[in-house]
Amino acid sequence: MLRNRILKGRSILPFAKHMVNGAVSPAHYRVTVLARPDDVPHLSALAQALLRNTPVIVVHSAMAPASSLTRFALVVTSTVSERAALSRMVGQLGLEHGVRSVQWESIPCPTPRNICHR
Repeated sequence: MLRNRILKGRSILPFAKHMVNGAVSPAHYRVTVLARPDDVPHLSALAQALLRNTPVIVVHSAMAPASSLTRFALVVTSTVSERAALSRMVGQLGLEHGVRSVQWESIPCPTPRNICHR
């Protein structure tokens, strides 16, 4: 179980160690959705709409065929304290009819290789 540490009055999770000028730098996350190919445009638009007016920034998106389904991936940046919007988006996407799986994970730095591949 992760434990919060207190650093100058602020709670910082152990994996958010990247500091820039005394502030926590944004972390990169990859959201991967496995869905039917016909539903991917709707899901992409929904993801963009859910993240609009939030502190989460979409860095890159990609699609790749995965047998009869399509893998849709978003790479986003967000600080640890502001990732509630990302969590809500993942939950909402998971409720959509055409979605077979959805997951999100932190990634060290987005590269073309780690955007859509695991």
